[in-house]
Amino acid sequence: MVVATEASAGKTIGMSNGSNGVDSGNGGEASSAAMSARTPGGFRREELVRLIEHTLQELGYRDTARQLQHESGYLAEDAVAIQFRECVLHGQWDTVERLLPTIGYDMAHKVEGQFYIRRQRYLEHLEQRQMSEALAVLQQELRPLQHDLSQLHLLSSLLMSSRDDLYKRAAWDGRRGNSRLELLRLLQKHISPHRMIPYGRLETLLRQAISEQARNCVYHNVPDESISLFGNHCCDEHNLPRETLHQLTRHTNE
Repeated sequence: MVVATEASAGKTIGMSNGSNGVDSGNGGEASSAAMSARTPGGFRREELVRLIEHTLQELGYRDTARQLQHESGYLAEDAVAIQFRECVLHGQWDTVERLLPTIGYDMAHKVEGQFYIRRQRYLEHLEQRQMSEALAVLQQELRPLQHDLSQLHLLSSLLMSSRDDLYKRAAWDGRRGNSRLELLRLLQKHISPHRMIPYGRLETLLRQAISEQARNCVYHNVPDESISLFGNHCCDEHNLPRETLHQLTRHTNE
């Protein structure tokens, strides 16, 4: 028996009896736990499951993410969000612009978004020494936007730059670097996180938790990177430096 069938982010996608081990009988403990809107810790179950699924995909565990999607019935992102992300990362710029209103992009920032997309397109043409295509993007797509004129002047000045100079002056690492991912992050600032989960969201939350524990550690004396996720952090006061190693007697400044 199908429980639900919807293909939008956060909606159940069709869980059937048997393969996922969820008992649909009345009062079953597994069913009760699966359908509870909140986790034992009080978090929204849907948000937590979608976040875990999204993180698994980022880490490359796509089969595991699909299994979680099947078992939980929750989609991390809907088909349009997935298509938008893939188009940005694969440089399908016309489709990216076409999907902006569909993905729920805040159209009050439409020109800004178009500028970022066309800037990436322009820089990639320059990187590949496709000068006529780059010039066409500059004159026909970027200039008519009249957005961020100082940046537009910089982009114009890059036409005669070498590839290495392009990377340096544009503060851009190329289409095979992280530039497309950075573009996605810029665009996602104006897309609801409920529609598209921000890249690295779980790691951001973990980093915030680690930083908070470090701030509250009275005897903190280790790099944040060395703090484990498996327990609450607390430095031992006995690890603080206690012995004099050198004594300066003739220094004239602090």
